[in-house]
Amino acid sequence: MEGFLHIYNKSHSNKIKKDVYEKIINTYKDTRHFFKILSNNKITSIYYTNEHKNYPYSSDSNRLFCPVGQFAIDKIQLQSQIFSLSSSQVRKVISNLSGAFGISTVDLESEIIDVYTHVVRAEGVFIFENSEKIIVGTDPLIVSVFSSDKLEPDFDASNFISFFEQGYFADENTPFKNVVSLPPNTHVQINKEVNYTDLDNTYDTAFQGLPTEDFFNEISTNFLNSFDIVQDKSKTIRSGLTGGKDSRLVLLALINKGFNIQTHTTGFPDHPDVIIAQQLAELLEIPHKVKSRTLKEDNSINVNLEKRIKEITTVSSGLITAYDSIATNTTFKDGTNFNGVAASVITGGFNKFSHKVNANMADALKKPLYKFSNYYNESDNKYSRFLEEFSNKNDDLGTLLHLFFLKYRTGRWTSDSRIAKSYSSNSYSVFLDNQLTKSAMKLNMKDLRKEIIHYKLIEQLNPSILKVPFNRYRFAFEENGPSSPNDYHNWLKREPIYSKSKIGSYNWRSLGNNDKKLISAFKELILQDKNSIVFDVVNYNSIEKLLNSKLTNRTNKFIWSIASQIYYTDYMKKQNISPIEKISLKTPSDKIITDKVPAKVIDLTPHYQPLNHSIELSANNSINFKDKEGNAYLKTYNGGFSKVPDSFNLKGVKQARFNTNMELDNLENPRMSIIFYTKEKRFKTILLEAQYDNDNIVVFNDIVKIPKDAVYYRTAIYFKDTNNKNHKLNYSYVELHY
Repeated sequence: MEGFLHIYNKSHSNKIKKDVYEKIINTYKDTRHFFKILSNNKITSIYYTNEHKNYPYSSDSNRLFCPVGQFAIDKIQLQSQIFSLSSSQVRKVISNLSGAFGISTVDLESEIIDVYTHVVRAEGVFIFENSEKIIVGTDPLIVSVFSSDKLEPDFDASNFISFFEQGYFADENTPFKNVVSLPPNTHVQINKEVNYTDLDNTYDTAFQGLPTEDFFNEISTNFLNSFDIVQDKSKTIRSGLTGGKDSRLVLLALINKGFNIQTHTTGFPDHPDVIIAQQLAELLEIPHKVKSRTLKEDNSINVNLEKRIKEITTVSSGLITAYDSIATNTTFKDGTNFNGVAASVITGGFNKFSHKVNANMADALKKPLYKFSNYYNESDNKYSRFLEEFSNKNDDLGTLLHLFFLKYRTGRWTSDSRIAKSYSSNSYSVFLDNQLTKSAMKLNMKDLRKEIIHYKLIEQLNPSILKVPFNRYRFAFEENGPSSPNDYHNWLKREPIYSKSKIGSYNWRSLGNNDKKLISAFKELILQDKNSIVFDVVNYNSIEKLLNSKLTNRTNKFIWSIASQIYYTDYMKKQNISPIEKISLKTPSDKIITDKVPAKVIDLTPHYQPLNHSIELSANNSINFKDKEGNAYLKTYNGGFSKVPDSFNLKGVKQARFNTNMELDNLENPRMSIIFYTKEKRFKTILLEAQYDNDNIVVFNDIVKIPKDAVYYRTAIYFKDTNNKNHKLNYSYVELHY
C-alpha cells in the first residue's frame, strides 16, 4: 500500500507536529506505516506506506512525489519527467500512461499541490475544503480526521443513501462530512484555490467508433501492454482460473507475455468452474491445482457477523458494505497475481439492465439504481438529486448507464475496495488499465455490449480456446444463436455448463435464504438503537417491518449496507456495541442432484429427414427436390406427422428457442412449424415467421412458450417452390429453458 495526504492551509500555519500525523494515521488504520513528511507554513505533505521501509523515490527537500497503484513505467523515471515538464506536458504524459493509478506531487517553494486521477478512478483520491484549509488524500477517513479540530472523523448521514442503494458510494460522496471523491481523468491543482482540468477529451468523444481492424489492433496492443506492470518475468504468477471469460483471457495474455504461471481453482469437483478450468489448463499445458471446498459432516458453517462487518468496514474506511468479500489483512505480503476485476469496462457494464425508456430519462435511470426510496425519511435527498442531474449527461439510456458504471461502479466500488486490498498485496487488475479503458471507450455502445472485444482478444491469442465452454453465459453477441453458419459447431461446443448441486450456488450471505439465525443477528445489530445516525435518513419503523417479513434477495445489499454503516459509525465514535455471538448456519447438501439445468441445447440438424420421396437431403445437408407432386417437407425424427416422435422429453421446459438457418437460391415462401405431442398424439402446431437477409439466407429464430400438455415435439419445414435446386440446411437447433 502507498498513500498520501496533503494539507493546504489557507488562513493559518500548520500547528500539528509530524509525530502526531504518524500516530493518528497508524491508529485509525490499525497498522504501522513508513512516513515521508515535508512541510512549510502553508503546506504539509505526507507520503505513507506499509509496503516499503523507506522512501523508494528520489528525495528532494522541497518536492514530494506520491504515486499510488500500478504503473507500466519505472516510477523514478516518471518522477523525473513530471518534475522537468510543464503542466500541459505532464498532463499529456499521464494521459498516455498504462496502468491503474493515482498520482500527486507537491512543490513547497511554489506552494502547489498537483493531483492526477485515472480515467475511471482506479485509485480513489478524496478532497475536503472549507474556509481554512484544503485537504486531499487517498483515504477519506484520514482526510476527514484532519479536517476536524478534534482530529476525529465527522460523519454526514445525508451522504449514506447511495451506499444503502448499491453497497458502495455510487456518487461523489463518502460517509464523511464534506469529503468527496475527485473526478476521473482530471488534473487537480491546489494553489490558494482548487482548479480542475481534463487530462484529455476521452469522455467528450466516447462511444462513437466502429469495430475496425485498426480498433482491435489498438485494443490488443493496450491489453498486452497492461501486463507490463510486472516487469520481472521470472516471478511465478499465481492466476485464479474459473469457467468465465475474464480469467481465461488473463491466462492467455500471461502465456503470450512469457510469464511463469501456476493456476488454481477453488470449488467442489463437479462445479462448472472446476471442470472448465481443468479443461483449459490441460489444453494449455499449464500447472493447475484444485482446492476443494469442505463442509462439516452436518453441512453447517459458522459465521461471526460482527467480526465480518468490523473487519471489512474498517479496512475499507466505511466505503464498502460487509456483504462484499475483500481482503482484511493489513500486513503487506506481496504475492504476484493478476485478476479479472473490472472486465466489464470492455463489455458495456450493466448488461442485465433494460435499456428502454418508458418515462423521462431521470425515472429510467432511477429504476435500476434507486430501488428503496420508500424507506427514506426524505424523498428529496442528495442521491435522488444526483441521479436527476446525471440523467442529463446523455440522451441514450444505455450510454448513460455505462457512464454511470465507469464512473461509479468501477470508479467507486472497484476503486474503493482497492484501499483495503492494497494493504496486503499488489493485486494486478489489468482491465483497469488506463489505455485499455480509453480504447474500449472509443467503441460505440451497440458493439461494445456485444462482448466482441473479449471474443477478438481470445481469438487473436489462442482461437482453440473459443471451443471451450463457459460457466452459465455465452458471449453476448451469440446468446440468440451463432454469429454465422460457419461458427455453428464451435457455438455448440461453447454451450454453457451449469452447476447441478445446490451447494454450488449457495450463498450464506443471501437473506433470501430466510435463515432465522442470520436474520435474528441482523435484527439485533440494526434495531438495537433508534438513535443511530443511520436513522436520521432511514425510517426505523419501515426497516423493522422489513426485517420481520419474509425477505428476498432483492433487499440483500440494502440490509447489509444499513447494518454495515450502523456498525462502522458506532465503532468510529467508540460507542458501546453489543457483541453478536457466532452463529451456525445450515447449508444445502453438497450431493449432486438431478434437477434440470437452466438451459439445454439440442442440435436438430442431424435429425432432419424428408417426409417422403419428393425431397432429398444429402450428406452435406444440400436439399434436392425430386418429385413436384409430393409435399416437400423436411422434418425431424422418424415417422409421419401423426406419429409421436422420439424427441427429447419436454417435462419441466417452460419455453424454447427454435433457430434454423437455410441458404436458398430464392427466398420464396418456406414455412416452418413446431408440432407438439402428448404421450399419445399430436395436439398443437405453431408457425414461425421467416426472416430474410441479402445473402439468400432465410432464418427462423423465435422463442416459443411450451404448451401445458406438451411432452414431445418435432419441427417441419415446407417448401412451396421446388423449381430451384441450390438449397442447403446450414443448421437447426432448439434451446430448452427450464
